[in-house]
Amino acid sequence: MKLKLSFLKLLNTWRNLRTVTRLTLILSIPYVILTSYYFFNYKAREPYLDRWNPSQSQIGRIPENVDHRYSYTWLRSSSPLPVTIVTVQSDLSHYWCTCGYKSLEKYAEMWGYTILHSSIPSTVVSSKLKKYELALSTLSSSSLTVILDCDIFITNPTIPIQRIWDEYAHTETEVLLSRDAHWRMGVPVNSGVVILKGGEFSRNLLSNIIKKDRVKTGPYSTKFNAETLVDQPRLTVELLLSSQLSDPPLHEYEINSKVTVVSQRVINSFYRYPQSYFSGFHYDPSNSKWRKGDLLAHITGMDVEEMIEAADRFGEGCEGVERMETKVTTDGVRGVGGN
Repeated sequence: MKLKLSFLKLLNTWRNLRTVTRLTLILSIPYVILTSYYFFNYKAREPYLDRWNPSQSQIGRIPENVDHRYSYTWLRSSSPLPVTIVTVQSDLSHYWCTCGYKSLEKYAEMWGYTILHSSIPSTVVSSKLKKYELALSTLSSSSLTVILDCDIFITNPTIPIQRIWDEYAHTETEVLLSRDAHWRMGVPVNSGVVILKGGEFSRNLLSNIIKKDRVKTGPYSTKFNAETLVDQPRLTVELLLSSQLSDPPLHEYEINSKVTVVSQRVINSFYRYPQSYFSGFHYDPSNSKWRKGDLLAHITGMDVEEMIEAADRFGEGCEGVERMETKVTTDGVRGVGGN
């Protein structure tokens, strides 16, 4: 009886509504259904829910709240792994690299990280491989090593490396890196940021990259931008040969026994100067493009003037840095010690 009265009351209320209001309510029903489906579907696809089963590739997503903050309380209470950051600058006339390194120094000081920074002659063809040599020398099962390109600016220093590792790596992970912006177009991963934990696989990976150098011949010599890039194609090939990477990739996230691939904005957001992208960069997916709150901005694939403008945008420490400096003629490595 009560149910019948409630129904009649509801029916009477509906009859009293204006036609426009009724129409609005009817049209909102599909929106509510689709929104609910989207929310629950994505919740079920969190990349870390199934991360303890590394034999299966998982589909995931960018965390909604990329502007989250991590406190010193977390750092001190969780006893995270020590971190060493390795970066190489092959030409000191690259103003943006000098500015980027200043942002990296501030970040390392904030979290107590160690930096190994090398400056080597730009005439050395395999100069990019120097960072892999440095990384190999620092690998340890009780610490993390981060390999960075020099054209990177830390834009949200409140996100520590250890937190990213804890969230996306599983117990057997030794290598964590991101997709490339063109991962759907034949470039599965980007080598701008690679996080490693010492183990047999990661040591062999770095050794093979150093020993084999760039991809010049064979079936992969025309793939993965091997004609123009040095280390990224070689890294990609070594991951494929060790069955730790899918080609073509099926999903934005990929979890294998030793290697985890994450969405680009987790650790390697691209910033391309918006006024004059090269034509191919118009196809960069939204999940590759830098947004406020991301850990870093990787200012890649632009001409010199655009790189300088990007550096001026992100480099708070660019004041006092000369636009053109003398090129380095000798090999040198300087270290910045952490806590």
